[in-house]
Amino acid sequence: MNSSLAEAVGRQCDLGTVVVTSDMIRGYAESVGDRETAAGPCLEAPPTFALMLRGGPVPTVELPEHSLAVHAGHDITIFQPIRMSGEYRIRTKVTDVFEKNGRSGPLTVITRRATIETLTGEVAVEISDDQIVRPRPPPAEAPTHAAKARGASGSVASGEGEGRVDIGAAIGPEIRASPDPWQVRRWAHIQRVTEGLFTDSRTARRLGYPDVIVPGPMQSAILEQMLLRRLRGWRIGRLSTTFRVSVIAGETIALSGVVTEWHVEPEGERIVCDLVLENGDGERAATGTAELRRAIPAGHAAEA
Repeated sequence: MNSSLAEAVGRQCDLGTVVVTSDMIRGYAESVGDRETAAGPCLEAPPTFALMLRGGPVPTVELPEHSLAVHAGHDITIFQPIRMSGEYRIRTKVTDVFEKNGRSGPLTVITRRATIETLTGEVAVEISDDQIVRPRPPPAEAPTHAAKARGASGSVASGEGEGRVDIGAAIGPEIRASPDPWQVRRWAHIQRVTEGLFTDSRTARRLGYPDVIVPGPMQSAILEQMLLRRLRGWRIGRLSTTFRVSVIAGETIALSGVVTEWHVEPEGERIVCDLVLENGDGERAATGTAELRRAIPAGHAAEA
C-alpha cells in the first residue's frame, strides 16, 4: 500500500459552520433533478442534501501518480432533518485505509466518516463513505460501454399511498433517463468537483466512456426521489448505497425496490427496502438499502 495513503488514517478536518438557506436547498434539488422539492418552499432538505454540505472527499489524501479515485458507496443516517435557517457544524475524519481485490485488480479503499451537528452538539446526520483508488487506465485499456435502449414503459406504483406496506411489496419499476451531461456538470460545479469523468466529455471518452458518467451521489438522490414519490408520508431514516458499474449521462436507467422488513414500534411503523438502479446495459449499477419510518395513520391499527 502507498505509504501516504496509509498515513492518512486518523486525519481529521473541521469544515466549520454553515447556515442552511432555502436557496441552498432549492439549488441542490435542481442539481439532482428533484423538481418536487425545488418547486416547494424548501424548508426541509432531502436526506442526500447532507452530501452537498459535506462536500467532496475530505480530509484530502494525496493520491499516487497516475491513479484514479471514484466514489464507491455511502451510508447516510438521518437523526433529524436538516432545515432552513438551521446552523450546523461539519466535521470529517479518515477512519480506515485498506487494500482489496476488485473486478479490475488490486485497489485501495479510503473510508471517511462525517458528522453534521447542531450548535448544541446534537448529531443531525452521519455519513460514512468509501473512495476507491486504482491505477488510471490508459486509453487503449479503458473499458467500453455500449448502452442499450430500453422502452419507457412498465412503470407501476406498488406500495404507494397511506395504507399498510406489506413485506414483498414492489416499489416501481421506474424507467427514465439518467441526468444529462449538462445536469452532471451543474452538480459537479455545486459540489466543487473537478474530476474530468464528471465535467469533461473528452476526458470521459479518452477513458473509454461515451460521455461523462453520473456520480454516485446523484444516483443515490435519484433512488431517494423514487422512494419519496412512491411512499408518501414516510421519512427516510437511513440510506445506504453501493456503486458497482458506471451510469452514462443521458442513458436510460431502471429504478426498483422491494420491501424486505416491516415493523411496528412505539413511535410508529418502520420498513426496510432493497433498492436497485440498472444502467442501459441492464447491469446493476447501484444497489442499496433504505430504512423509512412513519406514524401509524389514523384509522389503521397495525398488527405486529
